[in-house]
Amino acid sequence: MNEDRHSDYNPRLMGALIRDARADAHMSQLEASERAGIARTHLAMIERGKKEAHVDTLWKITSALNIRLSSLFQKHEDIIETLPDEDTDKAIDDVIAKIEHDRHAGERKKPRTSR
Repeated sequence: MNEDRHSDYNPRLMGALIRDARADAHMSQLEASERAGIARTHLAMIERGKKEAHVDTLWKITSALNIRLSSLFQKHEDIIETLPDEDTDKAIDDVIAKIEHDRHAGERKKPRTSR
């Protein structure tokens, strides 16, 4: 394992973790972005890993989602530390796919509410 692994930051992984936390909070991108005081398109780009969020933006997002910024960073670090030294891009893709799969599997198990 890479001894410097804790310094590896992956915006795609962070975005997937934010998207997962938003889904857990049962918020749309629009609602979360409004609560955070950022544009919905900005949040969408962060969630897709197309834009790296500054710490102040991450703070706003996590506050809007009622989670601790430190817990988001801890999840990121915990995942990064488990990745192999070789082919980390594929490993990140696999982790993101698992996060997505687990979230969708959880949504299927929830009973639908009638309107």
